[in-house]
Amino acid sequence: MTARRRVTELLREIATELVDSETPDGDYQQIAEALEPIRKELSLQPRRNAPARVVTDAEGNKTVRRDMSMVEFNPTHGASNVLAPPLECSLTGERAWAEVTYGRLFEGHPGYVHGGFVTCAFDEILGHATSLRKETVVTGTITVKFRKPVPLGRKLRYEAWTTRTSGRRVLSEANLCDGDTVLCEAHAIYVRIDADRYAAMLDPGA
Repeated sequence: MTARRRVTELLREIATELVDSETPDGDYQQIAEALEPIRKELSLQPRRNAPARVVTDAEGNKTVRRDMSMVEFNPTHGASNVLAPPLECSLTGERAWAEVTYGRLFEGHPGYVHGGFVTCAFDEILGHATSLRKETVVTGTITVKFRKPVPLGRKLRYEAWTTRTSGRRVLSEANLCDGDTVLCEAHAIYVRIDADRYAAMLDPGA
């Protein structure tokens, strides 16, 4: 584990304790005073800049190559993003998978995951499934059907796949399961976008 990832993990643990604990205000004041110099030191460091690049293969096909930091700091599963749930993504065959155990940071109704975090994860895993087509796409629409409440503290599994294409549209589906029980279903439409246009969108100053 890199030092940056360890810092991120510690900050997530601190955030969880802030949500979980009933700490006296005086203790919070001491904690804030201890953290402020660290925040100030980080604010003085150089800013990240990770533009996308358009790569043309031997046959003239264009794709966008993104810096790996877009994954590392992704708010849905980035190992160096404090906001990200511990979503572990993988690709197998023509499907994308992810496993996650949500903690109290992601609680909506008591004992259950907030639906917004579920929808974010669906967008990410559906996008991973679509990426298997080696095309540049952006999210058009996502519809989520919540069949059952999504529990905290259990290992859950996302699975996504592409069903068909129609013009510029790529249609995909996904499930969120607790064991063999389907908790949620998602249907998405992704839209093909020109690689140059996408790169310009990510780096307007280029």
